[in-house]
Amino acid sequence: MILKRARGRTAINLERVFGMFPKLRERRRQLAGTLSGSEQQMPAIGRALTADPAMMMLDEPFLGLAPLIVDAMFDIVRELNRQGMSILLVEQNIVRSLVPCGWCCALEIT
Repeated sequence: MILKRARGRTAINLERVFGMFPKLRERRRQLAGTLSGSEQQMPAIGRALTADPAMMMLDEPFLGLAPLIVDAMFDIVRELNRQGMSILLVEQNIVRSLVPCGWCCALEIT
């Protein structure tokens, strides 16, 4: 019974992921390793979201991504935070990272 409920929640969360990443729905039968570099971030974040976490830690998730993809991913991170999820974001682009955060800790390497 517990497993059945867990599968039901996972299915609901998977629909949520497909809503955030429509391209994943189109490519749901494709192996993640065959996606482009920027597209591989979608299933990585989506896999974490299926567990319905209260907090997500992202370590430079936008590194090497095309600017348009970065914009879309930042929008998703902002939306997750707006919905109440805590986000720990490690990012080199500090100016951009300040937009969605409640507080920030910046490290200066000298």
